[in-house]
Amino acid sequence: MADTYLQEFDDLASAFNAAWSGDTRIAWPNILFEPQPDENWVRFSVITGEAQQVTTGCPGANVVRYQGIVDIQIFTPRGIGTASANALADKAVAVFDCLDIHGYHFNRGYKVNVAGNAKDSFFQMNARIPFQRDSLK
Repeated sequence: MADTYLQEFDDLASAFNAAWSGDTRIAWPNILFEPQPDENWVRFSVITGEAQQVTTGCPGANVVRYQGIVDIQIFTPRGIGTASANALADKAVAVFDCLDIHGYHFNRGYKVNVAGNAKDSFFQMNARIPFQRDSLK
């Protein structure tokens, strides 16, 4: 059970990295990454949301529920169609479908097509997986 945003990110990033199995390179937040023009690649991030106290009682026994979204940005070379991006989105969502991490609950993931510019080098599609985690405070 994660008590901090740092632990939350580490839990989710570690789970994704282990399941992704090198299908593409992964760009991690604030780490230098230079994609090759002809490669598929993904960017991993966690979007944090609101937190709310869901139980009351003695300090250290109160459950606080944190909301968030795992956001996998998928990039494929422009001009090759959407099949590769859709396949990668399916895999990214599936990573969290069966994931069992103590204190986390994952909702059904979904994909989002991102409008691009014809001058962009990559087509982008995002896979988003809403989640919540409980922490004792």
